[in-house]
Amino acid sequence: MYKLIRISRYFFIFFLGCLFFFGMGTFSFLYAQEKPLKHVKLIMEWYPSAADSYTQFLIAIDKGYYKEENLEVELVPSAGSGISTKLVANKESDFGSADATTTLIARTKGAPLVVLAAINQSTSVGVYSLKSANIRNPKDLIGKKIATELTSKKHNQFLGFLKKQNIDPDKITFVPITGGGELNIMLSGVADATLGMVTQATPALKKLGKDFNVLLFKDYGVNIYDRSIITHEDMLKNNPEVVRGFLRATLKGVQYAIDHREEASEIYLKHYPNEMDREKVLMMLEGIPLLTKNEVTKKYGIGYQIQERWEATQNFVFEGGLIDKKIDVKEIYTNEFR
Repeated sequence: MYKLIRISRYFFIFFLGCLFFFGMGTFSFLYAQEKPLKHVKLIMEWYPSAADSYTQFLIAIDKGYYKEENLEVELVPSAGSGISTKLVANKESDFGSADATTTLIARTKGAPLVVLAAINQSTSVGVYSLKSANIRNPKDLIGKKIATELTSKKHNQFLGFLKKQNIDPDKITFVPITGGGELNIMLSGVADATLGMVTQATPALKKLGKDFNVLLFKDYGVNIYDRSIITHEDMLKNNPEVVRGFLRATLKGVQYAIDHREEASEIYLKHYPNEMDREKVLMMLEGIPLLTKNEVTKKYGIGYQIQERWEATQNFVFEGGLIDKKIDVKEIYTNEFR
């Protein structure tokens, strides 16, 4: 009887130990699950009317990719890369979606910005015109009226494009607009042509049934990065895991948008049902793989950056007179947080 009691006592102690061990494990698991998400702000480069630029982030939100990284992401619209780069540089936003050339210009002026990924490996900008305007090559732009937002990335790229084509900007009449609407200005006849992006202007004109010509800058030797994900230098130093998690989740969202265009359009329209119809959203999303994929991304993955392309981007803005000095391009980008 005495031996039985001793064995029972040992068993009881062992049982209590197991309860404590597994109980603490369960408690730790529940604590990890209930840990509050870290809120981060993402300033966009435009309004939600640009489905191609918003959808990848919306997917990462809806699919729980950010949540898996313990992040809660707030999307904030803005009116251009000039604004998104400024807000990130001032630490008013943790991350930003911005044009690479605008980011580079800001960096040469001292803004502590770093590009985490070049989502668009080539520029999406071009000159759009109705066929009746008879603009079939760059020289046909001479003497024409072009609708453009003078502070936009499109205008900056256009100036560089003209320089590359040896066309004097003074031989073109700019029709200034603000807040978008270049396409309507061109369609109304006030301007002969307008600047637009392949993911937005092309779907819009197709939907309207218009016959048009387009001079895409990338087809004329403009080999530059475009839409990118940016952050502040201090984010890299002080919150590297947040940066890593944000980028990892976002790139998963981009890939999902490419692989599941139909569902991607539904996710966008769930968030912004009144912005545009499904057909136009699908046409916008159709352009994403054209801009995000090339030989580099096939080897290293979406958004990967190389020094040669950044040097070409800097040469483009320098030769276009958009910056008056060059920097070491290694300062402006990193692939470390992929």
